[in-house]
Amino acid sequence: MILINVNDLEKYRYAVGKVCFLETYYHMELIENADENCMWVYDKDVNEKKYIAIFRRPEDIPEAASEVYVYYEKAKFKKYNKEEKYVIECLDSRFDGLYQEYIVAALMNPKKLFEKLSEDYFVKLFSPIVEKEKNNLKPTVYKCFKYWRQEKVQNNLYGVNDGKITFCNPSTFNDPFDCNCVFNDNSSLSDKFRIFCTAPSNDNILLWSYYGEDHKGYCFRYDKDDIVKAILDSGVDGICIIGKVKYKKKRPKQKSAKTIISYSEIKFYIEAAFTKFINWDHEEEYRFVIISDDFGETNNYYTLQVPIEEMYVGCKGAMNDIFDSAGKATSPRQLIKHSAEYKLI
Repeated sequence: MILINVNDLEKYRYAVGKVCFLETYYHMELIENADENCMWVYDKDVNEKKYIAIFRRPEDIPEAASEVYVYYEKAKFKKYNKEEKYVIECLDSRFDGLYQEYIVAALMNPKKLFEKLSEDYFVKLFSPIVEKEKNNLKPTVYKCFKYWRQEKVQNNLYGVNDGKITFCNPSTFNDPFDCNCVFNDNSSLSDKFRIFCTAPSNDNILLWSYYGEDHKGYCFRYDKDDIVKAILDSGVDGICIIGKVKYKKKRPKQKSAKTIISYSEIKFYIEAAFTKFINWDHEEEYRFVIISDDFGETNNYYTLQVPIEEMYVGCKGAMNDIFDSAGKATSPRQLIKHSAEYKLI
């Protein structure tokens, strides 16, 4: 499993594109990775160092680049081939097939893809993206809270008191607008997705009302780095995209024009996974979205185990000990109503 931030998704796509470019144009050798969709290469045919951009024009041009070569896919090449500022090239047709293969693998089976690639490609093109979150886990910048129903904790259903957290198929969500995306033939990508949703605090009155069973339920705190470690060590071949949910009035794209998996189709589903109706903005939700081919069609839930840092019970809940499956007892901390404000303390 690899981990990237949702804000780095395009960078990840460009890294895949760069690999496909280098494997299509054998006379080009990677010298140095550059900004997002750009890189320095050595063109052996003309014995020259070149600054290459793929898919789109570069945002910044280094002073050392006397010329910039922009490689477009066929459709865009027809549109932009007269730009005078750059040397415009059309990507070879061999690139298209390789890119389709590699981008789907990069999102569904990255382990298999990276085993194919040279170490130099991985270190220079992918490590800055996929290793960034892994290497910057501490200090934790985001505490993750999960609200539970009273019965679930009191009876330790699904091992929640043991620290088991569940990544759900989006089709099981209570919000019918959440991740409601389909292909052109109305089939869904949701079987490839499993999502774990968290909140940034334990004192949200509304979250206690509907996820914490009218303030009679519970809230557990986990550390983000523990969740990330469990994901990376899970053994699943896939990608986990993490980040904050955006809240908007307008729904993201809901239906694809295609019936095959491609980057654009997976991207619109990822956008839907990180977008909710603006009326939910009080949740300030943070999500861990796993994409993989390893999930079975009949198994809507994927479970990992992480340490529980703290347990809380709602202001209307019972102050009884919580027991895990081994019989170990933990006393939760109870939230109470502030005497003068609409606030839980």
